[in-house]
Amino acid sequence: MNINNRGRWLAGSALLVLTSVLPAHAQTQMAASADAGTLTEIVVTAERRSTDVQKTPIAITTVTGEALAQQGTVNLQNAIALMPSVQVQQTNFGASFYIRGIGTRGTDGPSPVAVNIDGIYQERAEVTNSAFADVNRVEVLRGPQGTLYGRNANGGSVNIITNDPVLGRVEGAGTLQYGNYNTLKTEGVINVPLGDKVAVRGVFSSYSHDGYLSNGLDDADEKYGRVKVLAEPTEDIRVLLGADLQKDGGKGAGNVRLPVDSRSNPWEGDDYSSLYAIPTGDALFCNPHCTASYDMQNVDVHGQVDWDAKFANLTLLAAHQDFEKTYVQPFSGTYERYHLPLIQNSVEFRLASEDDSRLKWVAGFYYLNQDDSGAKKTNYTFDTVENVVHGTVDSKAVFGQATYPVTDRLRVTAGLRYTNDTLEETDESGTQTATTVASPMKATFAKTTYKAGVEYDLAAKHMLYAQVSTGYKGGGLST
Repeated sequence: MNINNRGRWLAGSALLVLTSVLPAHAQTQMAASADAGTLTEIVVTAERRSTDVQKTPIAITTVTGEALAQQGTVNLQNAIALMPSVQVQQTNFGASFYIRGIGTRGTDGPSPVAVNIDGIYQERAEVTNSAFADVNRVEVLRGPQGTLYGRNANGGSVNIITNDPVLGRVEGAGTLQYGNYNTLKTEGVINVPLGDKVAVRGVFSSYSHDGYLSNGLDDADEKYGRVKVLAEPTEDIRVLLGADLQKDGGKGAGNVRLPVDSRSNPWEGDDYSSLYAIPTGDALFCNPHCTASYDMQNVDVHGQVDWDAKFANLTLLAAHQDFEKTYVQPFSGTYERYHLPLIQNSVEFRLASEDDSRLKWVAGFYYLNQDDSGAKKTNYTFDTVENVVHGTVDSKAVFGQATYPVTDRLRVTAGLRYTNDTLEETDESGTQTATTVASPMKATFAKTTYKAGVEYDLAAKHMLYAQVSTGYKGGGLST
């Protein structure tokens, strides 16, 4: 047994930045007021509390949902592809993000760029690529965010914030887009108040297109629905409940043989009706019916309670996610079936200073449990080869960060986070005639990450800040 510790590493960054409202795209995207032609304030929650993006000492770029709708953006990768220091790499498992050159392909374990939807960590790229409807804003935080966002945020964090229900107002909207390859994008939103203190918001969207390859692969068939319920029984209490359902189908991602210069059509894919093993030339068991298929379903339920306790603001955020993906994929000379389940439960409890407090601080506890037991990969190239993985991740963390005003213009920030991860895994592999069960593996990783910074207001709309921050990427197990 070999415990692979290559995935566990520490990243740090130090920077000195001068922020200004102009040019806007260097630090953020601002919306212009239609009647006054002035820049309007954009509030972000990058520091786990609401702040004006222009006064937030983080290398952050924000794009509003209104701007995304005007651009016809249909997914997260298109929303952030042109942001500074961000690169998007498409894989068969969805888009993979790199920030300042730090990232990983979808097959190389969890990404060091953390993606969160409404504050909930999402490990599977398939979820974040299709759950993109009725978005309020997208925040991209560059550099290690280990103190407030925890494990797997070495390169940075991408935060998707969707619209909450609006009290006391009936509203709705709908969009319809059509393009080549029979591309069809629909989205509908309805907001309904239930009395003065409760409101419900429902969202449905779909996105589909024919395959880009000649064999029909690289298609899309996505459906997504979300319901949120907001209740504010008193001025001090806010309760938000939500449920999401995603279903993706079609044939799935495809591949083409290289080089393509020998073919008149570079998008010509193999005809899988007659697939043979390479280099033997033997027909695979599926021949002549080697077809591809893709099926993904994700169910997410979550709840958030905010309470203004006068001495501090209390937040409790809990979520349960049930993810399952199965694809059957013929490649050149191979034919495989991959089944991946993931059950994730998380709880975060935070205490934060009052909005008018001179000392700005936040502290909390975080717990994450992931179980992908039953992940199975079967390869039918020569003899049936099957690998089954039973694995769990149990992660706990405590964290705190504070900003103290030395003078009216000068502030200092310090933060710490301690993370403890326990991983367990048992692997099974074999063929049609023999099966091997590897010895159970278990490992514990622990790390303390930190952040320190100073910021100074040069003028009302100009701030100079410098900081150093670190991040932690969780370790892994391998036989």
